[in-house]
Amino acid sequence: MSARNLQRKLAAEQTTFHEQVQLTKKILAERYLQETSLPTIDVAYLLGYTETSSFARAFKNWTGKTISEVKSN
Repeated sequence: MSARNLQRKLAAEQTTFHEQVQLTKKILAERYLQETSLPTIDVAYLLGYTETSSFARAFKNWTGKTISEVKSN
């Protein structure tokens, strides 16, 4: 599929590629933090973040929760 065709299909669904990537990262982050014993730095790395602080900020924006709040549940 061409990039333009994908862009049209996503627009028809009222979303963007960036929004879908962010949603996927959010879902994976929640799953990794809740269902594994991976350290936060490893979760950040798996999701493409080089800095844990950047990942923590993004996670707070996605979920409204801190990483420690999610890990403790």
